[in-house]
Parts: sequence; structure tokens; C-alpha cells
Amino acid sequence: MKRFKTLKILTLASGRLQLSNAQAKPRLHNLKQIDGDIYEIIAPVQFKAGEEIGYDGEINKMLMLDVADCPPMSISVDVPSHAAKGDTKVKGKEDVSPIKTSGDRSAGGLNRGKAK
Repeated sequence: MKRFKTLKILTLASGRLQLSNAQAKPRLHNLKQIDGDIYEIIAPVQFKAGEEIGYDGEINKMLMLDVADCPPMSISVDVPSHAAKGDTKVKGKEDVSPIKTSGDRSAGGLNRGKAK
């Protein structure tokens, strides 16, 4: 699902949306919940300028004038306490130090030569 930020008032008449609970609640009479935060549009819905939405539907030239691409939704990940402190060793496991690259982009950023 593509993420957008509305630049001005936007009306959508079809497609699927990914909305927060706060965004979905006042529009529920125009939406059918599919799964979690995914909704099917059953009647036109409007969004004010500055709202971020996920949209899976027809994207025409007129719609593209009213929205801007948005980065994907951030996902929080629980980091084990030993990793948060910079300790890369896990009890009973070998060293799991981060991979270092040479900066060579020709091989996808990986140093394919001998270890230095």
C-alpha cells in the first residue's frame, strides 16, 4: 500500500485505505473494515490537508496533484538490552559484529575481495 500526505482537501471514492483509529472513526459510515487498519471505501471519504494515509486504488494525474509521497510507516522494534548497549556478543554464540563494507558500490556495496 502506497503512503501519501494530502496537500489539500482530498476526496476518494474507491479503493482501500490504511488509516489510524483516529482517522477511521469519523469516517466509519463510509468504510468497511477489511483487516486491522485496512478499510474498503464504500462511499466517498474526504481528508484535510496534511493527513497521512495509505492508499491502494486508482492513482490518476488529478490525484497526484493533491498528494505527496510519504515515507513508509515507521515500525518499532524491541531491541534486546545487550544490543542497545553496543554489546554484539550473545551468550553461547560467536561474535556477531556488524558487516563492514569498503564503500565499493560495484558489487552491491559488499566487499567481495579478501578480508583485510
